Amino acid sequence: MLKFIIYEDDEEYVNGYTEVINKMMMNYNYDYRILKFSKVTKKLKDEIVNTSDEKIYILDVEMPDVSGLELASRIRNKDWKSIIIFSTNYSQYKNDVFCMRLLALNYIVKNYDYKNDLTETLNDALKVLGKNDLLIYTFNYVVYRIPIKDIIYIEKAALGKKNYIVTIDGGEYEIAGSMNSLQERLGDRFYRSHKSCLVNLDNIKSINYSENTITFINDEEIDMLSVRCKRGIKQVCKK
Repeated sequence: MLKFIIYEDDEEYVNGYTEVINKMMMNYNYDYRILKFSKVTKKLKDEIVNTSDEKIYILDVEMPDVSGLELASRIRNKDWKSIIIFSTNYSQYKNDVFCMRLLALNYIVKNYDYKNDLTETLNDALKVLGKNDLLIYTFNYVVYRIPIKDIIYIEKAALGKKNYIVTIDGGEYEIAGSMNSLQERLGDRFYRSHKSCLVNLDNIKSINYSENTITFINDEEIDMLSVRCKRGIKQVCKK
């Protein structure tokens, strides 16, 4: 069981964090719970000392009861495995967060873009915890759950508004949506090699830039590398 523990007294942000977590966890095959606290209660204290569950804490730095920084210190006295993410309205606390050696993953400033920042940070947190992420979607009333690591590329169909997901084992699955929306959902590991194609960078074996072809680790080859995308894919493949 993975627990997301929100320590926040502003209902707007509690709801915002909850929305981000629920939306993000649709892509992960993992049981989780969201626990919400506006002050330090016995239940929260019990969660801190219970180190059997994996936890991701989202702590507001400025709280009327116990500050997020102090609570993080209490957590680290018992637990060095859980992920801690701080949030605040003010950026001046950033130095305090890192100088206190609390091993925080990130520091989210509450602004208009905080949901995107939190989404990226939580995805990083799940990578740290080693969770297997899935692409979960419904097409023609059927629910699909495809491990993202197994996808080699996604190609837009010649006609209509659907796309084809191709996996390492040769599987092919239909999915609706635009290339832009799929790229945003899948994240940085997928690159737009062509206006009609997304490739999984983790599964590329080689690229022939003179022939505009990409070969994947299962030896499948596609010719979906456009001239305008060559420079970009060269750069990301160097990282």
